[in-house]
Amino acid sequence: MNAFAYSCLITIIFTVVIGFVVFFGHKKQRLNQLWLLVSIFTSLWIVGLFGSVISDNSQQALFWQRILYIGTALITAAFFHYVVVLIKKELKYRRVIVELYLVSATFAILSFTKIFIVEVAARTYFSYWPVETGIVYPIFLFYFAVVVFYSVYLIYKEYRVTDGLRSKQLLYMFIASLIGFVGGSTNFVLDFNLNIYPVGNFFVAFYAIIMAYAIVRYRLMDIRLVISRSLLYLILVAFVTTIFTFLTFFTATVFNDVLGANAILTTFFVSLILVLSLEPLKKYIGKNTDKIFFKARIDYQNVLRMISEIISLEIDLNSLTYSVAKILKEELKLTKAILFLPNKTGGGFTAVADSVQVGTRVTKNHPLLPYLKKYRDLIVTEEMEREIADLPESTEKKRMQLILDELQELDVSLIVPVFVEGEMKSILMLGKKLSGEIFSKDDFDLLEVFSPQLGTALEKAKLYKEVKDFNIKLKEEVKRATSKLRVANQDLGERNVFLENMQSITSLITRTLDFKKVMQGIVNSVSEKLKYIGGILLLVDEEQPNQIHIEAITETPLTKKAIKLLPGSLKEFGDNLSTGTTLTIKAIKTGDYQMGASFADFVSPPVPKAIAVTIQKLLGVRTAIAVPIFSEDRIVGAIIFGLSREQKQISELDYNMMNALADQTGIVYKNLELVNEIKKTNEKLQVANRHLKDLDEAKSEFMSIASHQLRTPLSGIMGYLSMMSEGDFGEMTKEQTHIIQELLDASQRLIRMVNLFLNVTRIEAGRFKLNLEKLDIIKVIQDQIKTMRPTTAKKSLKLEFKIPTVKIPPLELDPDKIKDVVLNLVDNAIKYTEKGGITVFLDKKPESVVVSVKDTGVGIDPLEAEKLFSKFVRGSGISRLSPDGSGLGLFIARKIVDAHKGKIWVESEGAGKGSTFKFELPIK
Repeated sequence: MNAFAYSCLITIIFTVVIGFVVFFGHKKQRLNQLWLLVSIFTSLWIVGLFGSVISDNSQQALFWQRILYIGTALITAAFFHYVVVLIKKELKYRRVIVELYLVSATFAILSFTKIFIVEVAARTYFSYWPVETGIVYPIFLFYFAVVVFYSVYLIYKEYRVTDGLRSKQLLYMFIASLIGFVGGSTNFVLDFNLNIYPVGNFFVAFYAIIMAYAIVRYRLMDIRLVISRSLLYLILVAFVTTIFTFLTFFTATVFNDVLGANAILTTFFVSLILVLSLEPLKKYIGKNTDKIFFKARIDYQNVLRMISEIISLEIDLNSLTYSVAKILKEELKLTKAILFLPNKTGGGFTAVADSVQVGTRVTKNHPLLPYLKKYRDLIVTEEMEREIADLPESTEKKRMQLILDELQELDVSLIVPVFVEGEMKSILMLGKKLSGEIFSKDDFDLLEVFSPQLGTALEKAKLYKEVKDFNIKLKEEVKRATSKLRVANQDLGERNVFLENMQSITSLITRTLDFKKVMQGIVNSVSEKLKYIGGILLLVDEEQPNQIHIEAITETPLTKKAIKLLPGSLKEFGDNLSTGTTLTIKAIKTGDYQMGASFADFVSPPVPKAIAVTIQKLLGVRTAIAVPIFSEDRIVGAIIFGLSREQKQISELDYNMMNALADQTGIVYKNLELVNEIKKTNEKLQVANRHLKDLDEAKSEFMSIASHQLRTPLSGIMGYLSMMSEGDFGEMTKEQTHIIQELLDASQRLIRMVNLFLNVTRIEAGRFKLNLEKLDIIKVIQDQIKTMRPTTAKKSLKLEFKIPTVKIPPLELDPDKIKDVVLNLVDNAIKYTEKGGITVFLDKKPESVVVSVKDTGVGIDPLEAEKLFSKFVRGSGISRLSPDGSGLGLFIARKIVDAHKGKIWVESEGAGKGSTFKFELPIK
């Protein structure tokens, strides 16, 4: 065999060994499975190359060349498949992968035909090499080159956008692939009759070596444990074999030559030494290989112990969260560790234990929260990314993509929800590992073990913090409340003084209605109750609205001395609202109080300034305040207060008292105005009342005289008309009889009208008296119905009296007046009923009887019902039915019923629905 064949053999061994080691390291991982497939097809290619180089004849060489191209064709699809899985884009290229496998399989089949390779023969340095190829061969080479170099490009492209450990893995994968395929491609140069030795084939072995280094150094396909243990046992076997051989040879020489022992004893002695030294030797070698392969290995037991100590000892929430985050970040060698706790208000979570991202919020509407609550498990962003890639387009995919984008923005790789009794109490977000490695099962186990403990500790710490905060808040609240109570007590004391003063002032100024005394009492209270030096009360002149005058000045010994300093009487020191420039005038014009240290600014002019200055010194006034007096919506004057304090010493209570006194003055001023107006109005009303009484007496006298004067001739007319209708003056024609009857009816109505007026006159004159006697109410009603039947017959109305089945006892009634009530109610019912009829009911109650007159007439508006019993009131819209009504019938009926200690009322559902008039009389 030549050097070329040896290079092929070495490459085959490396490729097969690495392929199966990777596969058995993680059988179920898709990436490891695909790498085994790539290794098998690569080995098949090199086996074909090796076979063709050592072949003795052209037929063997041609066979091995066809095997070579089967491997070459299948490498193309398998390597592309491996690459897209490595860069996590299998879903994107799923269709391309299937197509490449089909094309590669087609080329593999065609390699056994002459359209691929026609003949092999001697070519430069080799006895047998393809010297004639078919038409498919160039197409295959183009296909191979495009797919392989595009796959290598994908590795390079992914390497440019990654960092950390994964970046190192991709870099070595890129270098190994480039060396392997470029080196292997030099074998195709001879196919085109170019006399160039395929020196690149020697470098293909480096492809396997670089891959082995990437696997060991950078955890490519994560099989360090397999390689570590394989190396351990390889070294152990080699060491044991070497030692056994050496000891056997050495002890055999010693035991046989020196001691004369046999071989069995020698073997026993050597075996004993090996058995005793095997376990210590295994541990020593294992420890050193672990240092090589796992020199950055994490002691998870120690990490758990450290966290458990913090959790069990720390009760301060801030210290607990900071310590846990710090341990995780340092011990697991992470870029960050963020701990989120629930917000007190507004929902959601806030970062509390990361120096950079403290305050970062996960709002209550963030899709991450329901996702964590639903799945209640760790979330690895890389796995989530792959899961999203495998999902079809849907709302769920968009929601998960939104969650992933947010997590990537926070630059976290692992999320750990912390639940306590089914409720999420915290969220732990971990960044990438500084080494670039992915999170392992040991990491997950650690987090799953301590997260429930963390949740309980957080609850304990939060409870402690709440108690601590509550105690601090309680102390502050007690302090604040005590301070407020002290201020409130002081304020309350001042308010009580204020209220007492105002009550005393109110009591003082309301004892009399004398205007001058009241005003003097107000200004006197300035010194007596408010304890100021004194006050001046100025009012707008009622007769000359542009003028103000001094109405009153506080009367004290000092103020009396001050008044004597004036060159004239107080009335001379008024001022003009239009031309005056004092602060008092300004207060009245603007409606705002005015304050100053110079008394002269308030009274000069008209008071000479020198005199004003002298008065200020005499009284000891250090501050003067003019407060306007409001009476409803107008200003009627002002009060000038003189105080012995500086402006800065005047309290809010002082202003309140001055304003209250001014307001009280305005109210008193208005009240006195109203009292004066009422007095004037009362005088006018008394004159008018006397005049009305005179008119009423004259009216009553006229009504009485007129009624008596009308009643006598009407009685005579009715008598003659009655005699004529009965034929006392001879027989009359039908037409004459009708006319006489009409006249008789009209006369009866007129007499009833006269009786009404007489009754009204008696009522108003106080001469309305009852002549009571025992009466049968049933007979009274029957008589009145009999009287009204002719009237109902004319209108074709039905008139009915429902006689009660129970016995009605005799009642003490005035017969004439009760007849008028029944007659009036029945007559009204007939007047205002156009069709249907009238029904009279009599009902007995335990202590009274009720008479009801029900009609089917025009009805009554419920709002008008009560007014109908007033004098001269008629229902709206009924004048068209009975224009001759007086509006007195129901008024008199009520007076009669009231005089009998009864009551009368009306019931109706409304216009057009009839009405029922009722009156109730007591049974005595």
